[in-house]
Amino acid sequence: MSERKGPTGDKLNEPFPLFRLPGEIRNLIYRLCLIDTQQPVSIEVQAPLKFDYQRFTKDYVHDNFDKECLTTRNESTVNTSLVRINSTVGEEAAPILYGHNTFGFFGYYCWNDFLYFSLRLRKTSLEHIRKIEIN
Repeated sequence: MSERKGPTGDKLNEPFPLFRLPGEIRNLIYRLCLIDTQQPVSIEVQAPLKFDYQRFTKDYVHDNFDKECLTTRNESTVNTSLVRINSTVGEEAAPILYGHNTFGFFGYYCWNDFLYFSLRLRKTSLEHIRKIEIN
């Protein structure tokens, strides 16, 4: 049986060479995937709704991120998994994700969610945030 090949003759099971594209094209891809101009990106903390504020430090948050992850909870078109592909994509895409979206915190635990979100993010990501909605 012969291998399947794409239109350029490449094997179809090889990863797409994203970093061979010019930076302008990668930024267009990031913009298409990471910006939602229609509604706020609603942030919800998946694990504990009540925090132990004495333990709630940046080190605690970073050490426990796998257990207490952030997710979007509405039908936003933003897919944040793109920024977690690797550190280079994350660094390139973070200014677009955080600088061009409105982040929304809603409901009874909105202040807890906001606190967790703001402590979880790196300082370089926080510097890009321009719009937050708390209700």
